Amino acid sequence: MPAFIKNQPWVGKIGCIFLGAPVDLMSISFAEEIPDEHLQVLTEINNASIHQLDIILFVLGKADQAIMDRVFTELKLLRAQDTLPVATYGIALESHEKVALINAGLNECLSPNESPREMLAKMRALIRRYGFEKAPASEIMQLGDCVIDFTKHTISLNGETSNLSPIEYRLLKYFEKNKGVLLTQQQIFSHVWGVDKPFNSHYVVLYIGKIRKRIGDVASNPQWIVSDKGLGYRFMDNSI
Repeated sequence: MPAFIKNQPWVGKIGCIFLGAPVDLMSISFAEEIPDEHLQVLTEINNASIHQLDIILFVLGKADQAIMDRVFTELKLLRAQDTLPVATYGIALESHEKVALINAGLNECLSPNESPREMLAKMRALIRRYGFEKAPASEIMQLGDCVIDFTKHTISLNGETSNLSPIEYRLLKYFEKNKGVLLTQQQIFSHVWGVDKPFNSHYVVLYIGKIRKRIGDVASNPQWIVSDKGLGYRFMDNSI
């Protein structure tokens, strides 16, 4: 095994959607460099894949209109709720196709002409950027009757456990790292959705509301996520 793989073990699960190409994971040039269990075949992007994967790879055998429409549809559905990294792999796309896909939410175009080392480095960087690197085993936070396990990406409230979406995970991690600090909507959006995305305060307000419900906070009298009207939010974790 190459030294760089030994020194930088792969962290992350890749979901592969084959379009216009035979379904064969080993046809991907870097497949031999990562553990088998970190590669899986998908037929579509759904909530289960969003929760369980770290990056999605469209393996393209051709780029006719039907396939491009399928990629656009999948990206639109994903970007409506999340920022899970997405890349393409396979045939070379035309410049206008790349631009259109990037504008739709694609993060990277990988080419089989690139070395496995380069492609893995690009995907590793995407996973780091969007906060999907494996968390330390001790990362558990308790908020009253709510327990958040950052290692497993789960949240439990009153004994009922469910998965955190990637956006919920990044939002909670950002609050956890900035206890008591006033965070503006712009700061929250840039950290959670990315500095390259157009600012949208609606997303921030929407997901703050979702997080409050998931941790058992009451918006009219919040204990954990406190609004400073016109300024932003503070995470008041008094249990730690």
